[in-house]
Amino acid sequence: MLRLSLHGPLPTPRPEPNHATIEEILAAVHPAPDVMPLAPLSLTFDEAAARLQAIPQCFFEPDGAFLIRFPPRGPAWCVEGELYDNGQLLHYVALRIRCERGAPLPKSSSDLPLPFAELLPAFGWPHADLTVQWVESGLVATVDDFLIWFRDWTRTPASGSQSP
Repeated sequence: MLRLSLHGPLPTPRPEPNHATIEEILAAVHPAPDVMPLAPLSLTFDEAAARLQAIPQCFFEPDGAFLIRFPPRGPAWCVEGELYDNGQLLHYVALRIRCERGAPLPKSSSDLPLPFAELLPAFGWPHADLTVQWVESGLVATVDDFLIWFRDWTRTPASGSQSP
């Protein structure tokens, strides 16, 4: 299971990323102390809620908890999350991504891998800069750098899946 949080943009000027191994895969990252505090996302709780509710396979609770399953039946990839606001903007989004044994990562209708093909536009990407943090390690990456890592991760036995 991946435990992530989604935040607003890295501070500017942006420091050069380091390279670190996360779950045996190299990633371009920033140690959290180098980029903290991370900015909020550029939309409100209500805007994010409406966008998530528009995703057909998303179950959304009024308190900000949501669940997305790809595909809806059989072995699946699941995204559980919660929206956290700071009274004005969406402060961050907590994400847990897991794969049931034998569940292949479904093909996406875009160049982005699922579940991010559905999730990232709901939070304003690509028009808004977003940052991903691996909760356990505290390492932070731009969405673009994270997606490079995630594509490699989905091809490893650690993810529980072997995507085509």
